[in-house]
Amino acid sequence: MSKRQGFTLIELLVVIAIIAILAAILFPVFAQAREKARSASCMNNLKQIGSAMMQYMQDYDGVLPSSTKEPRPNGPNNENITHGTGWVGWVSNVLTPYEKSAQLYICPSNSSTWGGNNPRTFQGNHSYVYNYRSLGGAWGDHTVKDSRIQAPANLASMWDGVNQWADCGYMSGCGINARDLTWYRQKDNTLTSWHQNKNNFLFVDGHVKLLEWSQVKWGQVSIGAQTNSDDTRPILQTPVNPTTSDP
Repeated sequence: MSKRQGFTLIELLVVIAIIAILAAILFPVFAQAREKARSASCMNNLKQIGSAMMQYMQDYDGVLPSSTKEPRPNGPNNENITHGTGWVGWVSNVLTPYEKSAQLYICPSNSSTWGGNNPRTFQGNHSYVYNYRSLGGAWGDHTVKDSRIQAPANLASMWDGVNQWADCGYMSGCGINARDLTWYRQKDNTLTSWHQNKNNFLFVDGHVKLLEWSQVKWGQVSIGAQTNSDDTRPILQTPVNPTTSDP
């Protein structure tokens, strides 16, 4: 009696089907695990940026980084790019002495090339929105001191997104309602909310939290552009008395 050798076609098809089913189950798990690792790396970036901002405020009597009265790189003073935080500079320019590398401003989950360049090298995109509107303005003649912020653990200074300026009125045509929140509503996770539909938010006190825009309140991004009654109003809802003026 001859011995059977090899597998039958049906057996091979069964094995292939089992492998395909396992792959279909495991690949999303691996993708989620990879994204969690990227989100953790992004969170660490923001924590280091938050630490740099705290050191900056200690050295400048509690004043948060802003463009007020600072030379602008392409302006009449023709200053070096590391001196100004306004156009075409960015907030990271004044934090240079407190940080190891501009790579901190690149989130590994961000694949978009929309928006501005790397804040210092101008050779690649950066991944975070600085809350100029509430922390000093990109235009306007005012600065904000930490003493003005009543709840630093509740006000975001930076978050994931390619709308890095955040200097327009929040409800204006170039504000976060027209950009970040619109992208979120359109489910465009290449421009914001790239951590499985969530963002890492850096708060003024230095802590970082992963939140979906639907969890954010107006009081967590604004210290004056909205009325006090809007502080606990969900950010996806229009403020009761929206304004585009400086905070």
